[in-house]
Amino acid sequence: TDFTDKLSALKTAQDWLNSLRNYALGMDSNNVQREAIMANLTLGREKIQSEMQLLLTQIQGNKDLLGMELDSKESAELQRIILCIQTGQC
Repeated sequence: TDFTDKLSALKTAQDWLNSLRNYALGMDSNNVQREAIMANLTLGREKIQSEMQLLLTQIQGNKDLLGMELDSKESAELQRIILCIQTGQC
């Protein structure tokens, strides 16, 4: 589904940011370069969290418009997304 594809893309982006962070921490660079990379990582994480929140809002709105109840799998996934957004631990 569209929701699953978007969630997968956001998870891939989060994994890439984590990989970049690990690379930046391990590389032999000066503090200015490291700080610039870390600032970009922070912006990337904020963008991913914003996109996840937007996706969650859209899904909840679509379900409300259709008068549908979430099944247990959807409800569990939405709870996982909410926790991810709140903690940044995806």
